[in-house]
Amino acid sequence: MLALDVFALSIKCLKNHLMKELKKKGTGLNEEDIFWILTVPAIWNDAAKQFMREAATKAGIHTEKLELALEPEAASLFCQYIPLTSSEDQVKFVAAPLGTKYMVVDLGGKGILFN
Repeated sequence: MLALDVFALSIKCLKNHLMKELKKKGTGLNEEDIFWILTVPAIWNDAAKQFMREAATKAGIHTEKLELALEPEAASLFCQYIPLTSSEDQVKFVAAPLGTKYMVVDLGGKGILFN
C-alpha cells in the first residue's frame, strides 16, 4: 500500500471519529465549520510537508481549511493554554499567568535509544 494512502486513511479515520463525536454531543458543528491543524515534525522538509497536505486533501480536508503546525510550536501553545478544568461535556482552557515559565523539549528526529 502506498504511504500516501496509509496517511490519508489515517487522517480520514481521525476526521470521521471527531465528526461522529461532535454529532453525538450535539454540538451542531459541521465539517465546514472546522479549520484543521495537522502537526508535523520540526525536522520535516518542504517535500514531506507537501506530502502531508496531499494526504489531508485525499482524506477530504479542503486546502483552504488546512494548516500545518510544527509539533514543538503546538506543544508550546498547549502549555500556554493548559486545560484548567474538564468534565465529560466541557473543557475550559485558561491562559497561563504572565511570567509563567515552561520548557518544551522536542526529542524527535532520529530518536533516542536507551539500553
